[in-house]
Amino acid sequence: MCKGVVIERIKKSMLKEGKQRIIYLGDGKGDYCPSLKLSERDQMMPRRNYPVWDLICSKQHVLSAQIHDWADAEELERVLLRLVNSNSTSVQLISTDATCHAAVPVTTHEPLLKVLNVTN
Repeated sequence: MCKGVVIERIKKSMLKEGKQRIIYLGDGKGDYCPSLKLSERDQMMPRRNYPVWDLICSKQHVLSAQIHDWADAEELERVLLRLVNSNSTSVQLISTDATCHAAVPVTTHEPLLKVLNVTN
């Protein structure tokens, strides 16, 4: 299933639940199509110097969403937390991977990632 179709389904369910916006993160070519489905109140977070970033830079005028680029995990965390904290106290993380359609609610006071030490 195309990620653009998944975004359309998510937007329909968001309307029913009264939710307002999407923050979409991506780095590959496959993230360009769903970014076109985002509205002006949504946020697109392309990874700088990766395929989706190049596509967005060459065709930025066709995107409605606000664009917030990032280069590494530290910058991703900083930008994402700023966006999440700017308008709400909770966020729902949703994977657009065709194999995972689970939504995981978290509050902005919880860490987004937990580090696990793995030995070889």
